Amino acid sequence: MGMTLDQIEVGAVVQVTGLEASPQTQERLRSIGFGRGRILTMLQKQAHRPLLVGFFGTDSRVGIGADLAQSIKVKPRV
Repeated sequence: MGMTLDQIEVGAVVQVTGLEASPQTQERLRSIGFGRGRILTMLQKQAHRPLLVGFFGTDSRVGIGADLAQSIKVKPRV
């Protein structure tokens, strides 16, 4: 069983392993950087607020709702 992006803690570094959403949503997620293999860092996670995720190795970050984050499959980066 894999993890989803909404399950990781602040400071965790993970790698995207897949997207489980409609084709349109998958395309949108890929277009903003959530493609397979992408390395992410959870920067902020608070109840009733968007998750703030950083793209590892860049200064880019994005806010994403917890419901959408549930469709992004990840694994710990070792």
